[in-house]
Amino acid sequence: MTILLFCPVRSLAITTYQLSVSGNCLLMTDNIYVYTLRYNMKEINVSIINGTDCKNITFNAMGTVRNVTAYNNNIYALSDNNGKTVLNHYTVRNDSVYHYILDGVSINSEYRFCVVENCVCFMTDNRHQFVCTDIYGKKIYDFSVDDEIIDYTINYDDRQLYLFGRNNIYSVDIHHNGMPKCLFSTRDMRTGISILNNVVFDYSGNITDIRNKTVISSGIQGERNGGVINGYCCKYYDGKIEVFLSDEEHYTAYRLNYGGYVQMCSKNNVAYVLSRQGKLAIIGSDALVFRQNSEKPSVSDNSMLSTDKPDNHQSTDNGIQNNDVPSPTAKDNKTFFISNYKVDTGRNIIWDIPDGTTIAVLKKNIIQDNYTLLFRNKDNTVKTSGKLGTGYTLTAQSDENVVCVYKISVKAELTGEGNVNFNDVKAMSNYVMQCDNLNELQFVSADLNGDGLVNSQDILLMAEKIQL
Repeated sequence: MTILLFCPVRSLAITTYQLSVSGNCLLMTDNIYVYTLRYNMKEINVSIINGTDCKNITFNAMGTVRNVTAYNNNIYALSDNNGKTVLNHYTVRNDSVYHYILDGVSINSEYRFCVVENCVCFMTDNRHQFVCTDIYGKKIYDFSVDDEIIDYTINYDDRQLYLFGRNNIYSVDIHHNGMPKCLFSTRDMRTGISILNNVVFDYSGNITDIRNKTVISSGIQGERNGGVINGYCCKYYDGKIEVFLSDEEHYTAYRLNYGGYVQMCSKNNVAYVLSRQGKLAIIGSDALVFRQNSEKPSVSDNSMLSTDKPDNHQSTDNGIQNNDVPSPTAKDNKTFFISNYKVDTGRNIIWDIPDGTTIAVLKKNIIQDNYTLLFRNKDNTVKTSGKLGTGYTLTAQSDENVVCVYKISVKAELTGEGNVNFNDVKAMSNYVMQCDNLNELQFVSADLNGDGLVNSQDILLMAEKIQL
């Protein structure tokens, strides 16, 4: 076992650390500390942050690591060892590693899991069925929900398992073999979900207060990103930490130029911000500026969740459901709907389009009242046929007036050529190795497993897709 201590670089406002960035990296909290968890093949590297103190621990798993999490000052990792799923358990207190082979347990192919009170919870691949085991892999019980579950996590404030579906949020008391209880309906949550101080943050920019049933759409898409500081919902975006009071009202609380796709969390009113280059900033609440005259978000149970309002993030298996509400960018009263594809009307993006989809196929899934539809490729050249590529745009015109413009993101197709090939693998690899960046459309296209990250797991899926 290797234990390394990092010396912090201190300034008047913050404490910073430079951490290793090899492999996949996650920033998260449990009921005790803040962690950065990095894994590459068998090796797992953990930075444990307690206040402004930071120490690094490295240990090896049995097999290739697929996913990691932390709970109660313990590190857990799921690994694949020659076709066997292994739960690796590292205890910080006694510096020991234990390996448990999980036989007969249906683990989802994305290896998502969470741990609380010696209970491990897995979702199966059908996204409806859940299995709970003890940390030794012995099955305790299972349960199912009617809703398709997008992601799930533990809320350390009440030690409950929370499930986030297409249309509802559920809680489960897994310690007492509890069944899912629907808390309330909300906007479509996406992957990369975390809960801090009973507030949910997901990578697509949604902020949901479980207790007040308040929903805010920050419009900030990227890594797991958000925290609650002095009762305010905060997110990092474009070189600054922003305070979000509502969809429309937000302001800068602290400037910190860490680039794009930065991970952020909070604990005990302290912000933790991690850049892709491994730079960790610890920022106390006294360094952040909060407007004293602004009211904190406090929304009644139905004011932001009313079903008669257009939903900027609502999608289902069959594509966007607009509930007979015209596109918010429309300038007339004609009908314009896109069906059978996922649509983010907040950012005007049509996404999760299968590679090989042609312009003609997409047109068949557009319901419109005699609009003129124009498709342009990434070079702004008008296209009337052929395969769609990431970076294409769809413009709807009425009487020569532009009604709306949608950007197009094709799954696994990053270069805009219309074909998935080695160039897409190269673009994804350059991003993971930090040699190049991906724009918003490319990032959505490259996230093949839908976990809100672009990493080596997506590269493997891409390589399998084109049979490298």
